[in-house]
Amino acid sequence: MKKRREEIPNSEDFIERFSTGVMVGFSSEGVFVIDYLKPDLKLYGENGKITGTKSKLIPQTRIFLPPIVAKRLLISLKGSIEKYEKKYGEIKNTAVVPDDKSE
Repeated sequence: MKKRREEIPNSEDFIERFSTGVMVGFSSEGVFVIDYLKPDLKLYGENGKITGTKSKLIPQTRIFLPPIVAKRLLISLKGSIEKYEKKYGEIKNTAVVPDDKSE
């Protein structure tokens, strides 16, 4: 028996974003905070010609998650990444992740 695919509807206030970076932390109130980042590119010029650029990542969207939902997200992402890498090959991580030894 063939499975039937059904469209999953979006809510009326659904917003779709593309993120090029993420920052994750947690608060003393017991919530995880995820900031999705987007590039902010500034162009500088003289006499109609671009003479330089300046860019940085700025927060675009902030999500607050209770710890159990953060854990579920981690498990879901891990599974999805494993499936992706099995199909398309290893994702090379070139990001520098700070070593948090504050605890």
